[in-house]
Amino acid sequence: MRILLRFWPDIRPRAVRYVASILFALASTGISLLIPVLTGRAIDGPLAERSLPGLLAITGLVVLVGTAEALFQLIRRLLTAGMTADWEVQWRHRLYRHLQRLDVARHDEWDSGQMLSRATNDLSQLRRFFAFGFPFLVITPVLVVIGGVVLALIHPVFALILVLMALPTMAGVAWFNTRYQVASRAAQDTMGEVSTSVEESVQGIRVLLSFGRSPWAARRFRLIVERLRDHELRKVRLDAWLWGVVMLLPQLAQAAIAGVGAWGVVAGWASLGDVVAAVTLMMYLRMPIEMFGFLLSDALMSLTAATRYWELMDIAPRITAPEAGSAGSTSQGSPVLTGTAGGGTVSDAGGTVSASRGSRGESLAAAPRTAPAAEHSPDAGVLEFSEVVFAHEDADRPVLDGITLRVAAGETLALVGTTGSGKTSLASLVPRLFDVTSGRVAVDGADVRALPLPHLRSRIGVAFEDPILFSSTVRENVLMGAQTVAGEDGADGEEPPALTDAQVWEALEIAQAADFVRALPAGLDTQVGEQGLALSGGQRQRIALARAVAGRPQYLVLDDPLSAVDVDTEDRVQRRLREVLSRTTSLIVAHRPSTAALADRVAVLDSGRVQAVGGHEELLEASATYRDLMGVHA
Repeated sequence: MRILLRFWPDIRPRAVRYVASILFALASTGISLLIPVLTGRAIDGPLAERSLPGLLAITGLVVLVGTAEALFQLIRRLLTAGMTADWEVQWRHRLYRHLQRLDVARHDEWDSGQMLSRATNDLSQLRRFFAFGFPFLVITPVLVVIGGVVLALIHPVFALILVLMALPTMAGVAWFNTRYQVASRAAQDTMGEVSTSVEESVQGIRVLLSFGRSPWAARRFRLIVERLRDHELRKVRLDAWLWGVVMLLPQLAQAAIAGVGAWGVVAGWASLGDVVAAVTLMMYLRMPIEMFGFLLSDALMSLTAATRYWELMDIAPRITAPEAGSAGSTSQGSPVLTGTAGGGTVSDAGGTVSASRGSRGESLAAAPRTAPAAEHSPDAGVLEFSEVVFAHEDADRPVLDGITLRVAAGETLALVGTTGSGKTSLASLVPRLFDVTSGRVAVDGADVRALPLPHLRSRIGVAFEDPILFSSTVRENVLMGAQTVAGEDGADGEEPPALTDAQVWEALEIAQAADFVRALPAGLDTQVGEQGLALSGGQRQRIALARAVAGRPQYLVLDDPLSAVDVDTEDRVQRRLREVLSRTTSLIVAHRPSTAALADRVAVLDSGRVQAVGGHEELLEASATYRDLMGVHA
């Protein structure tokens, strides 16, 4: 049960209320044990003496006990329901926030279905356990002990029979415990695989239908659920053995009490009322004893759920904001910037970060966001890579090996290279989706690792080749580019700073998305569907590009953002982008000559190294590799 103690900080503020709910559960169940005793007294007293007033008095006491039992049960439910539901919300929120802090590499290591099953099935299991399973797991042994004491008071022989029943029950429980934990873990892990398979099939439905591979996906899914069935059947078989033992032994004990009691009545050492009270009491104890099998299996599933939850929570984020007071400078002595555009301020690392976007009517064509403290610095707006080496943890060789590049303020640098040359990895280092293995990435002269994450990312606009839109409206997807900087994972309950519709439309105009958005059924309020699948690939890319420029970023990172649009649209987008790029320091991953020509300079990457740097025309003249990449032959 040690793993459950990790939830104690969440339970402690309501510990008194939770203990009270357990005591009410004990009271509601324990008070019912008085009914067998009252029944025995009625037989030996009023019924034997044919006393109607005495019988009515005992009947009234039975009614009173039943009423108290119902009242205690009602109070217990009222105390427990909202409290455990709040805990579930708290645990899910904590897990969600933790997932937001994990870097991309951590997410790549896990199947999304495994994360999903931990956030849904496992936490629901824990909420049910803390609401019902744990209280009754605690009180059931207490009830058995109380029942044993009452039986001993009726006659010690009856208590002895109860003890003889308990010993084999304990042995059966110990046997069950070790086997059920293994089966439960296997079943819950396989349920995560089921979630992953369903998610992949839904997201990849176009591929499955296009290639006629739905039968293959169905067979693959069937194999997983058959494996889940096998694990669940193993749990059922173990449950059946436990339930058989737990149900059989109380029945045998009840029969033994009846037989021994009958002999006691004949022998004269027990009264008929004592025997009836003992037999009735065993009937009352049967339900909590039989429930113990269910409670134990529920507890073991909950322990597995808790273990799976903490496995995910214990993954340490590798990309974090600097400690308070430790980020005043980088290892090279570069100062940490303070402040942000639009008149707002940003405190030093670890402090509160706040920002204002300026007046709602401000145009996106205005100057990009800059840090006021760095405006007069010679490194203001400069993006620099110094001897950058980057390798994945399990890789044999680095993806990037000694990259040194400097992008001046307002300059646009295009990255070109073959697949696997490290272009996307290099671009991902700027917003710290990954961290360098060695070397340094700096903005405004400050190492990105020394800047508070929200401050760094609020100044960078990003658009990926594979655009991800959220199941929301066009407006809300574009507004995500106007980032808030309230904390490492955002301020709870706060919306991104609002842009006017005019500013949203301006961002869409730059991305050449305004025309098709106006044609949508509800314009800016049109729901784009899950991952934006209601739109074409080119439309999704243009909305993602609008999102990248909507917040007027000081730095812009574009990973081949126009690969899915036609040549005419690309040309129009590039003309508008030139206006934005002239005031923004930009890094563009390019595959087309037209995209590379948009840049002031081009860096040619090969096997993780910079092979050549120069203007588009200059490289066409001087670099055979560049000509091959651009499809130009001398």
